[in-house]
Amino acid sequence: GTFMDLPNGLKRCNPCSTCDSGAGLKVKRQCEITTDTVCEPMEGFYCTDLKSGGCSVAQKHRSCEPGHYISRMGYRVKTDCTEFRSTICQSCSDGTYMDLPNGLKRCNPCSNCDSAGLKEKQQCVITADTVCEPMEGFYCTDLKSGGCSVAQKHRSCEPGHYISRNGTASTDTECSECSSGSFSDGTMLSCQPHTQCEKENLHLIKAGTASTDAECGGKSYTTTGIVIGVLFLVIFLLVAAAIVVVLWKTKKIKIPSELEKNCS
Repeated sequence: GTFMDLPNGLKRCNPCSTCDSGAGLKVKRQCEITTDTVCEPMEGFYCTDLKSGGCSVAQKHRSCEPGHYISRMGYRVKTDCTEFRSTICQSCSDGTYMDLPNGLKRCNPCSNCDSAGLKEKQQCVITADTVCEPMEGFYCTDLKSGGCSVAQKHRSCEPGHYISRNGTASTDTECSECSSGSFSDGTMLSCQPHTQCEKENLHLIKAGTASTDAECGGKSYTTTGIVIGVLFLVIFLLVAAAIVVVLWKTKKIKIPSELEKNCS
């Protein structure tokens, strides 16, 4: 546990040094009576204080922050001289990003929103990828990092159905079937009741279906109405004839002589 590496007049040998793993050091060469322990940096550390062909102080390699990557020069230093140099980071170039601490040599390429139904919500920056969102009339089917990577068009309700719930950016349109006596062409938010032609005194030309309204024609006259009209006409004619006869008998109306002879 002691050594003496130089001629001396000392009464005691020097205590062997230790390589503290908690400080990023490990034993490179064991202590002998003529040489002290030689330490070296552990994996992931580099030496900041050289001592007698070894290392007395080590420091952990830095992680590149978001928006940076390990440059080519830094990568070479890490492989060739990891014991004595720290990682060197370089900012991502346009069109690339890095959103996590890393040990990568290249930044990730920015995503685009070229897929059908997508538009750009947030531009790509060196620390975050592009964020896409669904266009109007589409909804997201694959969420990705607070955005959307795949979108699909909202369904269209078929005739005979109505829109029971409008589609959103995250949900599809919901359709429901019309009940009997109502209709919808598929674009309505609720089914509409069929027009009652009889109640509007109109002829029914074509009955309504689940997708179309009833078709009505001109005004409808009922048999009862016609009968009443005829009766009024007959009564009017009878009354008029009776008045003529009464006036004739009272001589208030002169009848031509020829007509009178014929009547007598």
